[in-house]
Amino acid sequence: MRMVRHQANPIVVPGKYNWRRITVFNPAVIYDEGKFYMIERTAGNLYPFKCYLGLLVSEDGVHFEHVQDEPIITPDMLGFPH
Repeated sequence: MRMVRHQANPIVVPGKYNWRRITVFNPAVIYDEGKFYMIERTAGNLYPFKCYLGLLVSEDGVHFEHVQDEPIITPDMLGFPH
């Protein structure tokens, strides 16, 4: 299999929300019932560095929109101290 970087790369970039202000990395995408769903790992600060997971959806696999304004998983949900 040959993979080629898409012209619109990068597909997602940091910003928009405080919880993803610094970085977006380690995305995972699935295709289900005609839509692409992406889980993104993000961070709002470098110190303390705490990761959040956001959920995005796309019709074409290139133009993604957040499903909600808040992360779907936060450090607090996983029991990490403040």
